[in-house]
Amino acid sequence: MYVCAIDKVNVKSKESPSSKSQIIILGPFNLQNELLAYVLEKEIGARCCVVEEMDGLPEQMDSQADKRLLLIDCSGRVIKKTLEGLHQNGWLGDLPITISLFSLQQGRGVEQNALQYGVRGFFYQHENLQLILKGVKTLFSGEIWLSREILAECAATNTRKRVPSIENEAGLTSREMEILALISIGANNDGIAEKLFISPHTVKTHLYHIFKKINVPSRLQAALWAAKNL
Repeated sequence: MYVCAIDKVNVKSKESPSSKSQIIILGPFNLQNELLAYVLEKEIGARCCVVEEMDGLPEQMDSQADKRLLLIDCSGRVIKKTLEGLHQNGWLGDLPITISLFSLQQGRGVEQNALQYGVRGFFYQHENLQLILKGVKTLFSGEIWLSREILAECAATNTRKRVPSIENEAGLTSREMEILALISIGANNDGIAEKLFISPHTVKTHLYHIFKKINVPSRLQAALWAAKNL
């Protein structure tokens, strides 16, 4: 199962991206990527192109595009090196664009590091086209696309690490970090209360303080904050 809205709430139907949306595929000009570009244009309505190398990426994004997505083909690519190169060139954090990886191999363990770079979508080898289309639409809606299993693993790892700089910067207590990690894997208030042996009312109090400290309005935004910062 993949995360569309990380918190377990009713997911409202979303409009498909408009023709003003822009998708750039960073990868070789091969049949797979050319077909993917064609299908994305046809099924989603976004303008799509394939760029072979990072130095071929446009220095400025299309000002007419209201939504932008960079899909990075990970076949035969050193992912960490690619993300570092994008970061150095100002593509991570400085531009209004969503970054996603595709053709990933299962079990490589790159997701947590990629999340810290700002990557918001992960598509794996042998996944079917309908799942990719659903994931792209989810990314365009402003949410992340990551399996609950991987997100739970990242949350558990981050909770064990207890990174002091993050804890001090946000002012989160150890208990609040535990609750934030559970939110990021979709736990509701009753589930958190049962897991931590506290009352649902205490959970609500902790959530109020967490939202205030990290300056977010909702559980979904808190989960996104956790994926990026913990």
